[in-house]
Amino acid sequence: MSLLSAHPTPFKTIPSPSTPEFKAFLTTQLSSASQLLSSLSSSPSSWTTGKLFNSPKLPTKTFKTASPPGAGEKVSGVGWHARVSRHAVTGGGLEQWWQGLGAEHSQHETEYVESCVKAECVEVLEPGVAEVWQTSYHLPPPTTNRSFLFLLITIAPDSPLHPSPSTDKSTGSFLVLTIPVAHDKCPEAKGWVRGSYAAVEEVKLEGDEVVWRSTPYLKPDSAQTGTLGIRLEFGCGEHEIDAAVAAVRALYPETLILQFKTAGLYEPPKAELVPFLQAERAGKPLPAFPARVIEIMYLIKRTPRCFEAHYDVNTKQIFHNLELPRFTNFPGDRFESNEVAAMAAKHPLVLAEIERCKLGDTTVVLETWDYGRDDPDEDRRLIQIFFYSRNPKTNAPNSNHYAYPLDFMCIVDVTLNDVIRIDHLATGSGPLEKRHTGPHKYGTPIEPEYDHELQSFPARTTMKPLQVIQPQGVSFQTDGYLVNWEKWRFRVGFNWREGMTIHDVTYDGREVFYRLSLSEMFVPYGDGRAELGGHGGLHRKSAFDLGSVGAGNCANDLALGCDCLGVIKYFDGTVLTGDGSHVPKPNAICMHEVDAGIQSKHTNHRTGKASVVRKRQLVLQTLITVANYEYIFYWIFDQSGEIEFETRATGILSTTPIHPDNTDPIGFGTRVASGTFAPSHQHIFSLRIDPSIDGHNNSVQVTDSVPVPTHPTLNPYGVGYTTESTIVKTSGTLKTDPTKARTFKIINPTKINPVSLTPVGYKIKTLHTQMLLAQPESFHAQRAPFSQAPVWITKYQDRELFASGKYTNQSRRETGGLRSYVERNENVDNEDIVFWHTFGFTHNPRTEDWPVMPVEGSKVMLTPYNFFTHNPALDVPPSNQAFNQSRGVDETLKVGADTRASEVDSCCKPRL
Repeated sequence: MSLLSAHPTPFKTIPSPSTPEFKAFLTTQLSSASQLLSSLSSSPSSWTTGKLFNSPKLPTKTFKTASPPGAGEKVSGVGWHARVSRHAVTGGGLEQWWQGLGAEHSQHETEYVESCVKAECVEVLEPGVAEVWQTSYHLPPPTTNRSFLFLLITIAPDSPLHPSPSTDKSTGSFLVLTIPVAHDKCPEAKGWVRGSYAAVEEVKLEGDEVVWRSTPYLKPDSAQTGTLGIRLEFGCGEHEIDAAVAAVRALYPETLILQFKTAGLYEPPKAELVPFLQAERAGKPLPAFPARVIEIMYLIKRTPRCFEAHYDVNTKQIFHNLELPRFTNFPGDRFESNEVAAMAAKHPLVLAEIERCKLGDTTVVLETWDYGRDDPDEDRRLIQIFFYSRNPKTNAPNSNHYAYPLDFMCIVDVTLNDVIRIDHLATGSGPLEKRHTGPHKYGTPIEPEYDHELQSFPARTTMKPLQVIQPQGVSFQTDGYLVNWEKWRFRVGFNWREGMTIHDVTYDGREVFYRLSLSEMFVPYGDGRAELGGHGGLHRKSAFDLGSVGAGNCANDLALGCDCLGVIKYFDGTVLTGDGSHVPKPNAICMHEVDAGIQSKHTNHRTGKASVVRKRQLVLQTLITVANYEYIFYWIFDQSGEIEFETRATGILSTTPIHPDNTDPIGFGTRVASGTFAPSHQHIFSLRIDPSIDGHNNSVQVTDSVPVPTHPTLNPYGVGYTTESTIVKTSGTLKTDPTKARTFKIINPTKINPVSLTPVGYKIKTLHTQMLLAQPESFHAQRAPFSQAPVWITKYQDRELFASGKYTNQSRRETGGLRSYVERNENVDNEDIVFWHTFGFTHNPRTEDWPVMPVEGSKVMLTPYNFFTHNPALDVPPSNQAFNQSRGVDETLKVGADTRASEVDSCCKPRL
């Protein structure tokens, strides 16, 4: 079988050297290569002639074809290319060509090709004839760094393996075959995308010329151009960030200190990107690659001067550098938080409060928070800091400091890097009436610790291992950040703000969604008490965890067997820190397959025959830690064309002090431990859905299920009901209504399902959750209007991505967010639209949430609705025991035992 294909061959399937099977293997591949080369010479009509280069020094012809004789397995959407060049013979005849392209083929790649930074031999099967090599190429953006792993077969002119051997190396021809392989010794390395290509090269002496025939066959790239390809990625790499930072620094004198905030891809306009994506998917010639731009936010340190800059990766130039209004505040970051906390910990005002509390040798822990807003005229860059202590019994570094909140906080002017105020916190049921004067009294919680090494309770010993094993490997394919799985094709993106994003989603070649992302997350606390003089931080306490912190900035390094279970593919990210250094985010996203129960089943009760199909899902997960809270976000794809967005929350409650002796009822939260009060709060999310349902012009259809009035003939028994649908015409908000089973469908009004005779579409199964509880005139409501309606429909405009606007930290009110978008009153019927869904958790804490919370979760479903002509999962094979290898329980050992022979037959044999 010919292995001249872009599909990698598992190395373990290649016969062992020095065996008859290995010699037969080489003979087969050389025969296939000869067929391919022969077709180029004797049957050029099967090849389409490309460009001709009639240079006197190097006359060259190019050709292409879909699948020539001798080629291996065809890869959809890409064909073979050939180049034939003629060269004058110089001294040495063919010998010097053999030394350069044959005997030392891969070593010379690092000399001939500037971008090739490494060529190494991985394994030798037959020296000088069959060797496994890996070559690595460091390429400028938007091209990605690539590595190639291949079996290199080189056949000298006088080799007995040559189809037409000559007497020496100076005459005849030699052959070089490149066959992509997969080898356990060389997995895909982080920061390098594993490319794949096959090639046949023949260098032949014909009269007084050397003819070089080269026929490469590339694996379809996520954006193929030339031999190595340009990759479209929705994230930026460390080299891009470093280059952008250097370009910004070059704008200023070296003595000026800059503080960097964020760096991320400034996504191309949709009008430029869509033609590129469509041509790429169709395997057609690609239009010009959209400009790749990195946006950087930075400020001049110790000043209120904030800037946003745009860096063109291709031209290596800053072409936009805008100073923002003085009331604009950039997101917080760990670099700045650490700097502020270190200053505050040594500040005389803070030290005086710690001395008052009489904490002994127990270490004080500082936690910075967004300042929020309670004054329309306050434009200073402020941070508020809450104070805790470690467990006074152990003073352990990993002890749960949230169990020991202290009764004061401080306000820091970030520009001045100075504490400007100390506020005291209420420790009773009402607002604070006078400042604390005595020492702080600790509570005595029953169990303050979440860390198993510090807990007083022993861990249970009743669980047996549950392991996910896929003996034949995974069912998905990845090419960088491009994913193919069970008819799905999409790209994974990552940025500092939204974290994981999903792009260019198609199912079985049909467009479904252009971009999917979590746009914003607002966490308003419900303790409305203002302290002495209107100060204190409880009534201000709120956070835009994406806009003011960043999901990408807070992404965890997901661990095998802990955060992600099974056979895992990881995706990395890169963000920026305050000193301008790039920060790798390894394993920021994990992807794996899961069995999610039954997909479909029916038993014919007449015959007892059951047909059952199990539900396989592809799960992409990211997990972020924002101070005390952890959030887990999943995009889940299944075989029936359905997509789920799942949100889970865990972590530790953000606590405030309550005097251990106080027993008064408090309406703003819950005592979760002695001396520890957990205020009630909400977690409100905005999910942004940018559809492309069989095209980019879509509409939203709202459908209610309603009873039909009693009618003498149409409904004489009063049991009928029907649906009433309306099309949303103008941008605005919509309400959910569970009493009418209200559904929202995104449809393409110009594409009609031939079976249902209705427009094709997807149904958004919205969640019926509580909206913002703060008063409409409150700063909470003014800063996060998205939290006041569950559904928003807007007309698409480039870079309108954020529900509460681009800049949320200390914002006075939303600017450039959803409220602004809908106020344009634009037509959204049969237009390029965006569907925004607001949902959340209203979290009134309970003692079971302490000291660490069990996850609470919710799912938004994106379900095909008359998009297909039938169940698209009909072709998923039926489930059976031979495939799934389940095991019966050994009641004696209480562990998995081999399945009894009587159970092996089928899941679908009669059971009735």
